[in-house]
Amino acid sequence: MTANVSKRARDKWNHPCPGGESLAMVARRAQAFLDALDRDTVAVSHGTFGRVLRAVYAGAGERGMDGLDEPQDCIFRLSGGEIARIGPAGR
Repeated sequence: MTANVSKRARDKWNHPCPGGESLAMVARRAQAFLDALDRDTVAVSHGTFGRVLRAVYAGAGERGMDGLDEPQDCIFRLSGGEIARIGPAGR
């Protein structure tokens, strides 16, 4: 395992994946996205960004993000400081 991959395995928050971002970098991008919103918005993403976005929205930071899941099949509604999970149809 290369040094960068090894560092990433131990600390995803501070070390980017090869050719990609660290979770701290993703969190900054998520915060910039939230700060730019000026109306109701629908956003579609993969599970990791959704997890980081929810943590940033909740003000949970790195440690709070650890307990969040990364579902690929549901919708989250972020509104008024609350986060509501809307499961997939038929479940």
